[in-house]
Order: sequence, then structure tokens, then C-alpha cells
Amino acid sequence: MWYAETMNTKRLFVVVSVLVIAAGLLGAGDGSLAIIHMNDTHSFLLAGRDEHTGREFGGAARWKTIIDELRGDRKDALVLHAGDFLTGSGGDYLSFERIDYDRFPLYGWRGATDVLLLNMLGFDAVTPGNHEFDYGLSWLLSILKPAKFSVLAANLSLNPIPPTKEFKKLSPVKEYEIFTRGGVKVAVIGLVTNDYLKSLQVKVRNAEEVLRTLVPDVRRKADIVVVLSHLGYERDIEVARAVDGIDLIVGGHSHHRLADYTVENGTYITQTGAWGSYVGVIDLHVKNKAIDSIDYRLIPTPNAAEDEEVLSFIEKYKATDLVLDRDLSTEDGSLYQWVLDTVQKRYKTHGAIVIDRLIKEGELKQGVVPSSDFFSIFWPYRARTAGAERDMLATQIIDVLSGDHPRSVRSLLSSGDWVSPFVVVTVTQDEIEAIKAFNERNVIAGDHLHMSFEERLPKKPKIALDLQTYRLLILQGVLDPKARHTLAKGELFEVLLESMK
Repeated sequence: MWYAETMNTKRLFVVVSVLVIAAGLLGAGDGSLAIIHMNDTHSFLLAGRDEHTGREFGGAARWKTIIDELRGDRKDALVLHAGDFLTGSGGDYLSFERIDYDRFPLYGWRGATDVLLLNMLGFDAVTPGNHEFDYGLSWLLSILKPAKFSVLAANLSLNPIPPTKEFKKLSPVKEYEIFTRGGVKVAVIGLVTNDYLKSLQVKVRNAEEVLRTLVPDVRRKADIVVVLSHLGYERDIEVARAVDGIDLIVGGHSHHRLADYTVENGTYITQTGAWGSYVGVIDLHVKNKAIDSIDYRLIPTPNAAEDEEVLSFIEKYKATDLVLDRDLSTEDGSLYQWVLDTVQKRYKTHGAIVIDRLIKEGELKQGVVPSSDFFSIFWPYRARTAGAERDMLATQIIDVLSGDHPRSVRSLLSSGDWVSPFVVVTVTQDEIEAIKAFNERNVIAGDHLHMSFEERLPKKPKIALDLQTYRLLILQGVLDPKARHTLAKGELFEVLLESMK
């Protein structure tokens, strides 16, 4: 018995000794891992063909096959996307309607499908690209709710309008995430470009400034530091030169297809091109908290078989009608009236007045009104190259309603003509009559007002006016500039969008 216990103790001592020696030889954080990555897939969820070269590219079903095969050989793989998984230009976006490139296509579920597919493909982390904000901040936050991957952007500040106390709890965006793969702690820091993100709700800080503070802190917690960048290849080089301590930059935005990695200031830089034509795989051996060896290659997607599960999933969403009909009709069939009723209800007033400049002339017929018609009712903000005769698309209106479209809305915001809060004003019966008289004088003019009131008004009714209307009536002497009023915390588009939910 004594002998057995002694032998067991000796065996335990030997095992422990071996483990200690092995740990000493390997060092903390030593190990091997793989990083599988893509960038700028731009919602090319269906395989496409280059019209100039005839070469096939893209297709989420092929990405799934390749990623699964790579992950099968590499149990400790980290799967990353360097931004612009949503929208872009050209291609099949699972849309039920194709339109010219000067007007924004009706993307299939506008990124919601892409998020679900990124889940299916097993992505661990993404950084937002500029196109992730094409439909506004509100929309991006909503489609990211089911995301099973981390969303990383250290240089991004989100300022939703109107601000909410719950936003910080709801925001899915983090500066970085630390993953453990192959015994190695990998810190992944996200960076987003400031290209096109000219928005009141989205602020992008200088990448170098952010990293000079963040990288030293992160290195104390992790073995290696990976920057998941949507800055573009040239900016990635600048960042690598300017900031020490970055082991690897997995890039996107510029659509560079790097057949081999670039090295700058001890930092490896990779990028896979665009549209899902290639999947990149990086095999790393880490020793003493540094990359000891690296093997990098691009795998062309056209050669891969298509995963049946993904194909079925895409077909399901492809066949779904994206425009939902909603009964917006009122007793007189006027969409104008519905808008006014909505404002009245929202602000609990006796009436509502909006300036006619915001709404097209004419009324819709009574009955079920498609949501596309509803959004098209607003005075058009022209697309980049659209002529004066071309109205704003329903999707573009949704962009405005949902948040800040980086291109269309920046001019709109700077002019202040659209984003118009409401003023709740207490008026007299005489002022009501003066407003009606003003309206009769301006039936043809662009300053014509559209009004709705309850049948029986109190002596001093509270009415809701959009800010433009209020200013106009003050300037015209219809309303007393000393009149008591309160600025409602809401905007016309925000009110209407909320009412559509």
C-alpha cells in the first residue's frame, strides 16, 4: 500500500515536472492558430459573373463550403470580416426589383439577410464598413440585433438622434475583443473609415490617435494584436508605420487583392479583394508574444461547391416580397390627413399643421396604400446624378427616416430644410382663422399649409406645427412671436417612421 502511494506520488511529481518544463519551453501564449477572413462582400450573396472577363465570383453558398473545409483542418480558426458586407454597387442584392445605379437599389432586406448568413458561416467578428451605414444608424443597429458575432470599431462614436438613455446598453459596437485560439490570446481591434460617413449620428476619430492609446493597453492583456481594418490598403500601411505593436492588419475598403502579405514596421497586412471572389486564410505560429511564422494564401471561390443549406436559405429570402402593404387610408382617403392625424396623436394636440413643401400635391385613393407610395409622398431629395424630374425612391426616403444616409442626407442635414422638429403652440380662435385665411391666399404657392383640427376646439387649442410652418407664420405676422410654445422632442420623419412600425 505504502509502495503504491509512493509510486503514485512519484508519478504525479513526474507529470507535474514535465508540464512545468513544457510550459517553460513553450512560453506563455505560444501556439498556432488560423485566421480566415473576407472583406467587401457587398451583399453578393448569389454567385455572379464579371461581364468583362466572364469569370464567376462570390456566392455565400461557396463561402460556407470553403470556410467549413478550412475550419475542419484548423480547429482553432478565427473567422473575420473587414467590413462592407452590406450593399455596395452592382450585383444581385436579393432584390425583387433592379433599377439603375444612380438610384439606390431595393436591397433584399437591406443587410438583414447578410447578418443571418454571417451567423450561419460562423464569423467571430466584423468591423463596420462605410456601406453598413447606407440605411442609417437606426437601421444598422436593428439588423445587428440577431448577430452572433462581435462588431468592433475602436475609432467609432455613435450618437443617435434623438439620444436615448438605453443606447449604451443596446449598442452592439465594441472597441476590441480578445479571443483565445490555439492557446494564444488574440486581441482584435476594429477600425472604420471616415469616407462618406458625414453624419450627425456617426463620428469617426483618427485611427492612429486611437491606436497609440489602445494598443499598449491591449498588449498587456493579449499575446498578439490584430487590427480588423476598413481603412483601405494605403491607410493600413500608414497605420502600420505610425503605430508600434500591431502584429497583423486584416484589411478592407480599397478592394486590394493581395496574393501575398505586405510587411510594414513589423506588421503583416492582408486583404482579399472584393465581392467574395476569394477567401483568405492565415496560418500563424506565435512564440514569445510575437508572430514566429506566417503562411498566407487566397482561395478562389468559383472553384468551390455550393452549400445546400445556404442555397435554400437564400432562395427563401430571395422569393420574399419586400414591400408590405399597409392600410394608410382615412375616411377621405387622404394620406395628408393620415400624416396630420399621426402628428396630432403623437403630441396630444387639437390640431396639426405642416408646410406643403414637405408633401407632394395630390391625394392617394382610398384603400390599401403600399409603403413605397407612402414614403414617396415626400418632396424628393435628388439622388447624386438624378435630374430634376426624378423623384426620390422609397428606399432613399427610408434612409432618411431611419437615420443619416452618408451621401443623401449630409446636404439635407446641413440645410436644415427636412429635419424639422414640431412646436406645440397654444393659439386663439382668431389665430386659427388667420391661419385659414393665409392658406386661402396661398393655395397655389409653395407655402401652402395643410391643416387638421378637431371639430370642436377649445377657446385656446394646442396645435402642433412643424418648425418651418411655425417660422413662416411668425414671419407672415399670422402668429404672435411672443406666443407661448414648447419644442417637442421629435422630428417629422422620426414621428412618421415610428407610426409605421
